[in-house]
Amino acid sequence: MPGVSSPRLSACRQVHVHPARLLRTLVVTHGPLLSAPGGRTLLPQVCSGEVVSPGTDRLGNIPCLWYVLLVMERLDALLSLVVWSHRIGRVVAHDAGSTTPAAQWRVLSVLADEGPTRVGALASACRVTQPGMTRLLTQMTAHGLVDRSPDPADERAVVVAITEAGRTAKKAWLRTFRDTVAPWFADLTDEEWSAIETTARVLAARTPAITTGAAR
Repeated sequence: MPGVSSPRLSACRQVHVHPARLLRTLVVTHGPLLSAPGGRTLLPQVCSGEVVSPGTDRLGNIPCLWYVLLVMERLDALLSLVVWSHRIGRVVAHDAGSTTPAAQWRVLSVLADEGPTRVGALASACRVTQPGMTRLLTQMTAHGLVDRSPDPADERAVVVAITEAGRTAKKAWLRTFRDTVAPWFADLTDEEWSAIETTARVLAARTPAITTGAAR
């Protein structure tokens, strides 16, 4: 496409991969990733070298292969953002000398957002096995960070709630996190800060809520 470059497309040309063959491979391997909310697909239909989005008018003379690779690169940018976010969390914990399991902060965040939650749902939301969650909650209860009580709707189940001490601990960790990363980004330009703020707003608006409350 004139005036537009794509690292993947350039690499494809350098190794002489046939565009049609690569496009078929992308459809098979990445089709499920190229979907938008509401069932609309981002994967274009192939029509005489042009892109046609289902249910919409023709978008123009954009090569299908370039379009698919462009979408993949944008998805890679999101993946990179997630990977680096996790890495920042690990580095902050190391630099701050924290030995607290990361799962504890996930538990407190979920409880603060969702309210009292059953143990099984909490384990699923925090990506921890139920036995592992039970052990973690035993430690957190001993430190006064959470309370456990029978579920009013089913006394056989247990719900977990965050305590004031838990909220205080969560706020303290967020302050530590902020103070630790601040020097790393002290020299960013106004434009770079604006980009970060925009990214944060987009992620907040597009990330589905984890509905794990006891009533659900």
